[in-house]
Amino acid sequence: AHPERATTPAAPDGFALGERLGSGGCAEVFRATELATGRPVALKFAWPNDARVRLSLLRERHTLARVAHPSVPRVVAHGETHGRAWLALTLTEGSTLRAWSRPGGAPRELRDLARCFARLCDALAYLHGEGVVHGDLSPDNVLVNDEGAPALLDYGGAAWPAIVGRREALDAQQ
Repeated sequence: AHPERATTPAAPDGFALGERLGSGGCAEVFRATELATGRPVALKFAWPNDARVRLSLLRERHTLARVAHPSVPRVVAHGETHGRAWLALTLTEGSTLRAWSRPGGAPRELRDLARCFARLCDALAYLHGEGVVHGDLSPDNVLVNDEGAPALLDYGGAAWPAIVGRREALDAQQ
């Protein structure tokens, strides 16, 4: 459905594109460098020619603009290049929660898991306190760094029920 998945997108002005980090139903993510600062970022490109996907990326941008938490990425820049909407986000280094919880196939120590999950719960409580429901919490949408600190990613399915009642109302507003 997306023949563009086989091609690397053009880097937006001001960024140098690096390796592909991953992809999903709505977008693909690349490591990149912001040229003005030398800062590493994650560049998330929406799949082209799909209004639903563009809306998902717009929802993610608006959600991340509302919140500030150490376990939530920040939007550095956004735009459109060659028909593809994109977000530049603070880069999160680490492994998915799924991989991190079983290094080498063996279960991680219970105290390390508990510490990580407590931090993840703190992030979710913060988001809920701000009126944001993530909408797609899964072990593959959480990256954990070497210190065991989680980062909650992928806010394309987020909703603000306290503000709009339901996601469809947000879609209609935008």
